[in-house]
Amino acid sequence: MNLRLGKALLAAAAAFGQSPAFEVVSVKISNAENTASDVQRDPGGGIVLKNVNLRTLMLMAYNIQPFQLAGGPTWLRSKRFDIAARAPAGTRKDQTWVMLQTLLAERFQLTVHKETRELPVFEMTLAKGGLKIQPAHRVTSPAEGGVTTFVGGMKASMASMSSVALVLSGMLGHQVIDRTGVDGRYDFDFEYAPEGSDSGLPSIYSALQDRLGLKLETGKGPVEVIVIDRAELPAGN
Repeated sequence: MNLRLGKALLAAAAAFGQSPAFEVVSVKISNAENTASDVQRDPGGGIVLKNVNLRTLMLMAYNIQPFQLAGGPTWLRSKRFDIAARAPAGTRKDQTWVMLQTLLAERFQLTVHKETRELPVFEMTLAKGGLKIQPAHRVTSPAEGGVTTFVGGMKASMASMSSVALVLSGMLGHQVIDRTGVDGRYDFDFEYAPEGSDSGLPSIYSALQDRLGLKLETGKGPVEVIVIDRAELPAGN
């Protein structure tokens, strides 16, 4: 395809409201001997991904947790790829992952559908005695604040209960549903004993209850899942 025709097709796609796409893409099977991955995103919306498998690509592209991905080929985890993708000028940074979805559809022939399945969940409620932390009273924008985790600990800055539930979902491998009814933003930090550790610290469940006044109860509930219908190994370039 010549450059002029390529630009014309891009313009036509934009006119018909098709998903945004990267301007230049390179996809190669990784030759790395280890499983360490590297993910970089530039301010212009482009990405450089090294030694990543399709499972990781999909978690990033669709902003989902591992328990929200179902199906897929036998090489979903085992085959790894190096990907470099340049975004068109003027691309917003928040379009990166939508463009990654387009890349997966074009280069991996990926097709998916969404389902809602009844899966194990945690319901996050207030423990007896109520919340043990106080709201953080300072000016902030809606985009500010969040929760960071490290081995054996969690730290929050201007975090909402919904963001705490989201982070816990990734940590615990099941969706955590915020049933606290609590508004506002909070600062806190606590440590806990990682699974299998004999550090003497409380479990994450006990730490949440003792330090924050939050309780996790097991149950089942509707979880949105992305199901892989088709995926093919890409032709390298």
